[in-house]
Amino acid sequence: MELQRLSIRQTFGKIGIETENAQQTLESPRGELSIETKKAVVEANYEPGTLTIDSSAAWSALGKGSHMQWMNMIYSQMEQIALQAIAKQVEDGHRMGMITNKKNAFADIAKGALQEKLEPIQYVGEASNMNVKLHYESHPYQPEVQPAELHISYLPQKVQSQYQAGKVNINLEQPYTINIRVSDYSWDWDS
Repeated sequence: MELQRLSIRQTFGKIGIETENAQQTLESPRGELSIETKKAVVEANYEPGTLTIDSSAAWSALGKGSHMQWMNMIYSQMEQIALQAIAKQVEDGHRMGMITNKKNAFADIAKGALQEKLEPIQYVGEASNMNVKLHYESHPYQPEVQPAELHISYLPQKVQSQYQAGKVNINLEQPYTINIRVSDYSWDWDS
């Protein structure tokens, strides 16, 4: 018996894909930084202080002062000495006027005059560690300051970029096929 046979053959298609990656390059050059400084300026107007030393009292205490000071020192004591002498005369007069006194007032006054020590005249000043007078007058310190200056400038650079696009190639390496055939088929085992 003859039969027909249907045979179907197929081959799968093959698609080929090739890709190339995209490429990007970036370059970032450094920016330009500029720093300028100006130093601070300090100008000062300074006058030295004035020191005054008055040693006239020290020289007077040593007896080496000026003649006018020496005469003034003696003259200033004369009033006190005169008052003491007048007081002594008044006291002696009162003693002589006392009639009730049994002693001889004149003899006592004469005896006292011989033994009496008068208060001496001071020809030199008083010695002291405070005789030298110091006076210091300071002058103000007047600084004039111009502050420092700082100038910073920065110039940025543009980023340089390059881009190369990628590629995709798609091709059909083997087409898809279906082969359908009808052929005779025999069940005859002998043939």
